[in-house]
Amino acid sequence: MVFSSPLLLWALSLVLLPIAIHLFQFRRYKKLFFPDISLLKEVKSQSQTKNQLKHLLILFSRILSIILLVLAFCEPIIPAFQGKSEDIKHISIYVDNSFSMQAETERGPLLQEAARLAYEIASKSPKGIKLQLITNEFSAEQKRFSDLDDFSTLLDNIQISPKHKTLSEVFGFAKQSLREESTSKSSIYLISDFKNTLDSSLADLDTNLRTTIIPLRSALEENVSVDSAWVNSPIIQLNREVYLHFRIKNHGAKTIYDVPIQVTLEDKVVASAFVTIEPNSYLDTNLTLIPENTNDLSGTISLEDLPITFDNSYFFTFNVLDKIKVAEIRGENITTNTPFQKLFSSSHFEFITFNEEEIIQDSLSDINFLVINQSKKWNSGIEAICNDQLKKGNNLVIVMPENAPTTLTSSINTAFGFEVQNWDTSKVSVNNIANEHYTFKGVFESRPENLNYPFTNGYYAVNKQSIGSSIATLFNQKPLIASNSIESGEVFLIPPPLQDQFTNLHRHALFVPFLMNASSASGISKPLSFLLETNRIPLIVDEEHIEISKNSDSSAFIPALTYDGILMNNQIKSAGNYQLKDNAQNILSKLSFNYDRNESAVSNLSFDEIQTYFRQLGVDIGSLDVTNSESSESISETNTSTELWPIFIVAAVLLLLFETLLLKRFS
Repeated sequence: MVFSSPLLLWALSLVLLPIAIHLFQFRRYKKLFFPDISLLKEVKSQSQTKNQLKHLLILFSRILSIILLVLAFCEPIIPAFQGKSEDIKHISIYVDNSFSMQAETERGPLLQEAARLAYEIASKSPKGIKLQLITNEFSAEQKRFSDLDDFSTLLDNIQISPKHKTLSEVFGFAKQSLREESTSKSSIYLISDFKNTLDSSLADLDTNLRTTIIPLRSALEENVSVDSAWVNSPIIQLNREVYLHFRIKNHGAKTIYDVPIQVTLEDKVVASAFVTIEPNSYLDTNLTLIPENTNDLSGTISLEDLPITFDNSYFFTFNVLDKIKVAEIRGENITTNTPFQKLFSSSHFEFITFNEEEIIQDSLSDINFLVINQSKKWNSGIEAICNDQLKKGNNLVIVMPENAPTTLTSSINTAFGFEVQNWDTSKVSVNNIANEHYTFKGVFESRPENLNYPFTNGYYAVNKQSIGSSIATLFNQKPLIASNSIESGEVFLIPPPLQDQFTNLHRHALFVPFLMNASSASGISKPLSFLLETNRIPLIVDEEHIEISKNSDSSAFIPALTYDGILMNNQIKSAGNYQLKDNAQNILSKLSFNYDRNESAVSNLSFDEIQTYFRQLGVDIGSLDVTNSESSESISETNTSTELWPIFIVAAVLLLLFETLLLKRFS
């Protein structure tokens, strides 16, 4: 038991008053002598005993009444967690304000309900307790402990946030705040729907931090989101079709009918539809677009769905190239008009060529597709060029030369994992084409029965165990086109020299789609969008001074520039399409940012599941199941200190009544 107003204990000195009155009532009597009065002495003795008992009882009741009244005014309480955490002076209350807290309950949004419970806990805490409000913002002002008034002010300003924290992060923040308060004993309340917050690192939780969980559940478990978007090719070219794929996801347990979908590109509506989605499933669809200029194109995929709205829009940006840059390194005695030069001399490509002895490495820094055509030279320079291209995600074609030196085959085997074996002059044709590989996918609507496949009568046999994919396989199970994935790119090996005396592959109709698809799939495409939390954008900018602003907002910020990209430093606060500008307000590039979709799920964890999770980690917790009982009663019983002053008042009144009865009885 402790007192909220211990300074009033000085009033206990008032008990001296009834004692003094009692002693004052002792009077001195004058002795008178009578004849034999033995019988009267006996009566006097009995009467005196009764009077003494009466006075003692009255004195006791008066003293005790004063004591009880004084103690009542001192506001005696039994603190919460009595016997385990009597010295708790700080209470931290975590209110989850992530996007999932937009969901509705019978009382309103989850966030509103969480704020109400937080205030109820704070207001019913013992007087003198310091309070801390924690949200997913982890702001500087949330590190300090304050009184109820300041706590209420912070609580009134809570807004839905795109940020979400794991419980280990919340506990870490709370413990850091306690260290600044120079105390370790504290109580923390976790008010959340516990979606995307549970993690396994809670096993090391400090036992001094007494934990109480308050799980919240939404009333309606329904939500539809634009989950993601992607394109069919890493390279998007001017005036060429691009397929924009996107996924609409139903996170609820009911079929959603006629959801309106709209796609805009540069603020123009390019497609709209109504879709129906089965429960707990998704719908993939696509849209064909033809970029008409080389500028970055920003767009939005949106739908209408309430009450969770953060995932109703997905923002994206196309990076459109004018041409695909292709480079060919030729071996000696190779004619100028190679099959690659013929194909890549069209308007969709920028073709450059080098002799194996005259390579200009600076000209290869920005290419998209590299061909090494029958070169017998292999040195550290060529190997460095190949490695650089593969790290960028670019694809590489190597055509074996006639009479390749062992140093070349050994270097290719070491660098790319192939096992190039002996030269074979037997005539053999292709038996199988890998239709599902992206280089031939969609080439055949149906397989012709009597297709005239390519053949070879001079090639290097390659061990099929050393290759990742056989794009075109001969009857003897040796590859005519083999591939291995290296770094982020892919290496295609063509064992026969592309000359008429060795093969007809370069003149065959299948050669064109193979090269077109291999080159179009080359490179790592710039992401359509980035998550809001993304700090580094891999975009190289030549300008020294740039700024970033939202398309619909005039405000801008200046990011930090590094040798390998742009640092955002958490300055992107909301999802949308953004513009990167120079000092003259020229648009250098466009970027899109989206909220993390982890908060889109609406399925609720049961109260027992959450408790089990903590128990498995060995974390000692208290809990309030406000879904199955009145929250006020639950909080009062679990958190609120027990006030004893009413009991003391009642006891004092009873003692005064007892005194009154004594006076009447013995009067």
